[in-house]
Amino acid sequence: PYFEGNAAVAWAPQPGSQDAFLQCPIYEVLIEGTRGGGKTDVLLMDFAQHVGQGYGPEWRGILFRQTFPQLADVVTKTKKWFPRIFPQATFNESKMTWSWPKGETLRLSYMEREDDYWNYHGHSYPWIGWEELTTWPDDKCYRVMMACSRSTFRGMPRKYRGTTNPYGP
Repeated sequence: PYFEGNAAVAWAPQPGSQDAFLQCPIYEVLIEGTRGGGKTDVLLMDFAQHVGQGYGPEWRGILFRQTFPQLADVVTKTKKWFPRIFPQATFNESKMTWSWPKGETLRLSYMEREDDYWNYHGHSYPWIGWEELTTWPDDKCYRVMMACSRSTFRGMPRKYRGTTNPYGP
């Protein structure tokens, strides 16, 4: 951790693009950068900044990678940050889901092809994140999941967030 005043801070956004990403009021936002620039971290923190804000179990998120094995790095990063910031949060390995004491949840999942949408049909996720969008061959998975980007909780933010490297399909 670093210190801000006398308080230890577990994570803080880098000035510039990470700050802008977290504060952006626009529904659909993409952050691009090279390896090691903190794209995954800021994507996770975009969801996390709304935990404990009064939405309870209505604050649900899902973060996608193209394949299940690609989630390993995301899981590692969540296990690094979330226990430091939210000591009472728990991770269910079999469901690949983080849960917070007030009911918020973040599911880590994969979507390889457009037909995988049917695993999520009818679900409501006010926050949907996409890790490394250029690993998908086209935008079909990305677009079809917009149908699940919803909430009935008045005033709750809805966010569609993505990360990408500067190469790929």
